[in-house]
Amino acid sequence: MKATRKLIINTVSVTILFFTLIVFSLYFFYTQDLKNREIDLIREVGKFLLSTVEERLTIVKDKGSEEIIRDTIAYAADYYDLGEHIHILVFHSDTGAIVYPFYSTARKVDTGILTNINQYIARGTFEGGLYLKEQLGYFFRYKNERLTFFIYTRTGELFKYRNQLIYLIAGLFVMCVLSLLIVENGMLRTFRHLIRELMRRFEGGPLRKQKVVEGVTDRYGPEVEGLLGGYNKLITNSASFLKRLEGKLKKCLKQRENLKKLIILYRKHIANKELLSLNESNVSNITSRRQDVASMSLELVGFLEPIGELYPQVITEELGYLHSFLKKESSSHGGMINFSNGYFFNLVYGVPSYDEMAFPSAINGSKAALDFIESRNSSGQNRSGIKWEMKIGLSYGPGVTGTVGDSYVVIGEVVDKSMKMLEHAKFYGVALATDSETEIKKYGKAKYRRLDLVSTGHDTLPEAYVYEIFLQDDNRTDNAIKLYSHGLEMFFEGKYDVALYDFKKVKKLLGEDNPSDIFLERCDRLIRGSS
Repeated sequence: MKATRKLIINTVSVTILFFTLIVFSLYFFYTQDLKNREIDLIREVGKFLLSTVEERLTIVKDKGSEEIIRDTIAYAADYYDLGEHIHILVFHSDTGAIVYPFYSTARKVDTGILTNINQYIARGTFEGGLYLKEQLGYFFRYKNERLTFFIYTRTGELFKYRNQLIYLIAGLFVMCVLSLLIVENGMLRTFRHLIRELMRRFEGGPLRKQKVVEGVTDRYGPEVEGLLGGYNKLITNSASFLKRLEGKLKKCLKQRENLKKLIILYRKHIANKELLSLNESNVSNITSRRQDVASMSLELVGFLEPIGELYPQVITEELGYLHSFLKKESSSHGGMINFSNGYFFNLVYGVPSYDEMAFPSAINGSKAALDFIESRNSSGQNRSGIKWEMKIGLSYGPGVTGTVGDSYVVIGEVVDKSMKMLEHAKFYGVALATDSETEIKKYGKAKYRRLDLVSTGHDTLPEAYVYEIFLQDDNRTDNAIKLYSHGLEMFFEGKYDVALYDFKKVKKLLGEDNPSDIFLERCDRLIRGSS
């Protein structure tokens, strides 16, 4: 009898030690892992929040205004504040006065939070995690505006399910210990059989559709039904919690991707009216679509020839002025810099939403770019002393828009065609060359002429006309266009002597005309070859 009780006491001791290790392991490892995951999530939310505030303040003119700063922070924080789980607190770094949420201007941040953050700052750290008694969060010191952003989770909310699980396990543990202490050997053997039965039924994972009570209570009696019912309830609640958690994680990942796309659009400086129309439900459709756009390729011709004689700082600074001008000019008329390579730029108009004025906006952008070049050549901005000359190629048609990597881009044949038109502009020596006669006629205000019939590189359409749009107009342009068109017609009909006469008249009217020079040389060569 004594040996049996001694065996029972030893078994109870081992069981107590085993369950104690389980509880402490669960508490220590699960808690640390949960804290680390929460801090990582909060830090990512904070980075997106700061990026959104920074981008919106960058495009606001009076960005130093306290009201503008407060409204911008409120707009961004309301979007990221998940309410039931993640909370946002913004306050003045010096006074502790709360900026968001702004229920009352007299409210100040808790002294405990302010003291902990100041300890970080005193060590030279302007961001870091805070593990407080009631909050777990991450702070960012926003130096430009002397503000501090504190994104946090209340510890009671974070550890709610962990505590419930520990309490339940502890309760089960106490019940097991009491049972072992008060039952006889026969009851102990029965309980061991029950445990083996449970282990056998739950082998391969606890989240099974079959309930444990079924078939077990028939063998071991209804007294175990309460215990098994509680365990079944625990399993059901755990499965429900995991399912909700999985749904929240998927939603957060989707929000992260959509926010990434929005930030990329901000960096492109898309017009405000387009960005304000975007939301989480339509950002993917708008950023990734097929639509008609106007593609404009610009290049500073002959730029590389004197580059070896100039200081690198002069080169990069002057190109920086040009890049800033094109970025501002295009974004204010529904366009953006699609990509650039130093002295070459590709601008696209009509993004992210379709714009029927994309082609006229591109023409106006071309005029603005040439005016900028002319102003630069004759002013103090010309630090290198070298005059720039710009050629432009323009095309209109369907393109694919979307986010690729960390960039918002437009790709497709319309972009390739604009670069081909740029090559034609350089060959014929004109400011702007295009293949889009339909859009020119639809616009109705531009004066243009057919330059030549050129190869397209396609078997189905071997040749097509290329056109010049006159960006600088005077009273001689109309007559010159008529004479050039007639000369071009005579050339293709083989009447080279008449064409020769027309092209000479064009040169006399315009003073210099590179396309006429090209056809004068062709006419002369063909006349001499036929004689």
